[in-house]
Amino acid sequence: MKIGFIGAGKMALALARGMVGAQVVAPQEIIASARSAASQARFLAAFSSFPAHPAWTTSNTEVIARAETIVLGLKPQMLPEEAPRLAEAINAAGPRLIISIAAGTSLDSLRKWLGPNARVVRSMPNTPVLVGQGATAYVGAPEATETDLELAGRYLGAGGKAWRVEREEWMNAITALSGSGPAYVFYFAEALAEAGVQQGLPRPFALELAVQTLLGAAAMMQPGPPGSAPALPPLELANQVKSPNGTTVAGCTVLEEQGFFRLIQSAVAAARRRADELGRPA
Repeated sequence: MKIGFIGAGKMALALARGMVGAQVVAPQEIIASARSAASQARFLAAFSSFPAHPAWTTSNTEVIARAETIVLGLKPQMLPEEAPRLAEAINAAGPRLIISIAAGTSLDSLRKWLGPNARVVRSMPNTPVLVGQGATAYVGAPEATETDLELAGRYLGAGGKAWRVEREEWMNAITALSGSGPAYVFYFAEALAEAGVQQGLPRPFALELAVQTLLGAAAMMQPGPPGSAPALPPLELANQVKSPNGTTVAGCTVLEEQGFFRLIQSAVAAARRRADELGRPA
């Protein structure tokens, strides 16, 4: 086996699908574990269209024994209790590259819990890895080699873009911005569509308009091919849409008056505080 997943929740599944979709690994090179039969069914169903399927077990120890690289997808609250068994399995199996996707969990905690045979990389992906548009940041512990970090970047970047950062103190802010960020966008899409319904549009059409509007706006903020002009900053693009005394100015004025920027900043700050709380010892 090439790569193991301990914990098979939504983020682990999104990563696994992203890796397979990018042909970084084949389905049969994956082994995953979780205690829930529902998690097993959901994980395996995601690969039902492939001729070969991932292996499944309820034993985290078996995953560690069979895969040299492990994506640690357990919930942060579960790690202190589960870590001694994981450390014992790693010590028995030999050195392992551990890529943690546990929000708020520091490298120091992971290294202490998992022992000297664990070469740890802390990462924060987001769910758009499932459709090849993920945003993931990662940072390595001192014992993680350059080869480890390159491999982690290859795995984590398979479902979109991955950035290696040098400062671990950025990770909780990254968690609050890009890790939680897709939910903020989904909220905005729902609000935009509902506003269209209130103005007399059929809901399916309003939602389709909202989604396509977000896709188009996001594409305009992306840099073009090498040699092309750089993308304009978001507010400059917004200004291009605003005609003097026009409809966009009227709408954006309300957003500004109602504290739209402060609202988003408060949401990110709240998510950051929760990430900090998750990282504190119980």
